[in-house]
Amino acid sequence: MNRTPPPAAPAFEDLPPRRVASTEARSEFAVSLAIVTPILGGGYRARELDDIDIIRVPTVRGHLRFWWRALCAGEFKNSTALYEREAQLWGGPGGGIEKAPALRSPVEVRIEVTGDGTRETSDIDPQNTLGAYALFPARSERRQASAEPRPRRTGVAFRLTVSAPTASIVAVRDAVRAWILFGGYGGRTRRGLGGLTVTGPDAATWLPRAGRPLAEELRRLFDRNVFAGGGTARQTPTLAGAALSTIGAIESTGVAAWHTAVEALRLFRQGTSPDRAPASPGDWARQPGVDRDSKRPSTGPSKRPSISNWPEPDKIRRLADRAFRTGPYVHEPRHNETPVWPRAGFGLPIVGRFQTQGRNGDRYHEPPAFTLKWRESTRAGKIRERLASPLIVKALPLGDGRFVAIALWLHRAWPAGEIVLEIENKVVPGSAAPFDALVAPGDTPCFTALDGKPTLQSAFFAWLARRPGVVTVVPPGDVAGGAR
Repeated sequence: MNRTPPPAAPAFEDLPPRRVASTEARSEFAVSLAIVTPILGGGYRARELDDIDIIRVPTVRGHLRFWWRALCAGEFKNSTALYEREAQLWGGPGGGIEKAPALRSPVEVRIEVTGDGTRETSDIDPQNTLGAYALFPARSERRQASAEPRPRRTGVAFRLTVSAPTASIVAVRDAVRAWILFGGYGGRTRRGLGGLTVTGPDAATWLPRAGRPLAEELRRLFDRNVFAGGGTARQTPTLAGAALSTIGAIESTGVAAWHTAVEALRLFRQGTSPDRAPASPGDWARQPGVDRDSKRPSTGPSKRPSISNWPEPDKIRRLADRAFRTGPYVHEPRHNETPVWPRAGFGLPIVGRFQTQGRNGDRYHEPPAFTLKWRESTRAGKIRERLASPLIVKALPLGDGRFVAIALWLHRAWPAGEIVLEIENKVVPGSAAPFDALVAPGDTPCFTALDGKPTLQSAFFAWLARRPGVVTVVPPGDVAGGAR
């Protein structure tokens, strides 16, 4: 059939003038940015790149809303007041019981991509890819022959222009600054992906000066101490009440600093002693491995670590055996069956499976694959999967073009609920445990970092402070509750 050709696109100069939300006075600022660590996601589909709009305005706006809340939530007496102000500034869908009208945001964001960067499609090698611990969602799924690694993009540069009502321009500018310093573009920014820096002469006015105390520089940039206060933790993550440390030396590249930050978290969660010596195995997350290959002495060290010192594997073994009669196991549990799931404090869900392949080709008998989720403390007890980590590890940009690794723990309360274990899509009876429970009654912790610590935050930062080159910028505050 005959089709009528579409009309030609109008020339740019023939387009109607840009709409403005009101006649109130407006201000504008612009900053040139570059992304220094791999981008994973950022497109209109989760964890997918957008090859047309390489840097998408809706994605940037979402990041800026988050950091505006992180800066400003403490100024409002409750979540309703916070939401009302957020909708006025950043827009809202309307609707609800009162059928409120949708609100158009008076904040306008424009992006000009000045460098497309490079699309990376290679697979993630856990041993050789820098930042592999953070990039694991991009790995090809070896259990699915047709699966391909998720592409990433590196080296993107763009010019960000923001216009807002003059009365709100300082708050909007601070949200952009917090995004640049502590956030990133796309997915898994809390593990340092999509990290940003400022390019050109504007860097000196947007970023901390190297060689100066970071706490003082952040106070200078924001014209206040954004970490002060905090009060009782809410479920909205805030910088007020957060904890911040730098890790290691200043690096010349963002990737190097990012790798330092991610490696610190990996060592806390999965590390073993560097020399694989069994002298003090409780100081590390995993026991050193012993090579059982007949070609080597049975007491020799192994590159492959042995069992975890965290309590979760033993708890899963005991609970799975009680519910499904899956035991006995090769590794005798060292912890009792009272559930605690401390690593859930780094974010949920945790999806895992036990190692069942021995070093000599023999098979280990272990529980089936499992997932840790959380359950609402309501009558319905709805199971929830997602809970974002309060911990951010990333490369923080400095004004001279260099970077420093940081660990930032946002001030946030746990939701009303409990952590549960799922096996074969069923909640295991008796597996529920409260958030931030580190050691079960009657247990002696095998990982000494947990011993005597009230929260995962305090355990992590105390462990981190013992590492060389770590500087406490903002210490953890009162750790009496919440995700502090």
